Amino acid sequence: DAPEPREDYEDLHLKLNASDGLETQQSRFIDCFIVLDRSIDWHGSRSRYRNCSISIGRIGSLDLTGTAMNMTSFENSRIGFANFAGCEAQDVLFRNCTFEALDLTAAKFKRVWFENCTVEDLDLRDFEGNSIDFTGLDFAKVQGLQNLRNGTINETQLMQIASGLAMLAGIKVV
Repeated sequence: DAPEPREDYEDLHLKLNASDGLETQQSRFIDCFIVLDRSIDWHGSRSRYRNCSISIGRIGSLDLTGTAMNMTSFENSRIGFANFAGCEAQDVLFRNCTFEALDLTAAKFKRVWFENCTVEDLDLRDFEGNSIDFTGLDFAKVQGLQNLRNGTINETQLMQIASGLAMLAGIKVV
């Protein structure tokens, strides 16, 4: 059975095949393994995840606004729109994930890694990060470039955002 909103789950091993949607708002997950093969959407705002492993085959939208995550991984996931706005994450790994849009507006991340991930549209407006490794995140468009501070990017990423950084610094490039 699928988890329900406003419930506590510990040591849950959940594998769901195709579903129309998953509703887990204000739930708490501790030491859980969640595998979602395919879904239209997952609404899990204001939930808590600690020491969890999450794998999503393909999903249209993932709403984890206002969540708290600690020692959690997202792996092998294809997500249309991922909303982590206002999320507080610490010691989180994103591995082999593809996002069409990744919204980190007003999120607070500490020690978060991206490995072999891609995103078309990355929104970092009002984002606060500390020890964020973006080197494994291939991005096409970034909003809120100034909020990459305290993060690590690679040389290729620097070249992608150079004109935007120059504009922020008031440098005219001809």
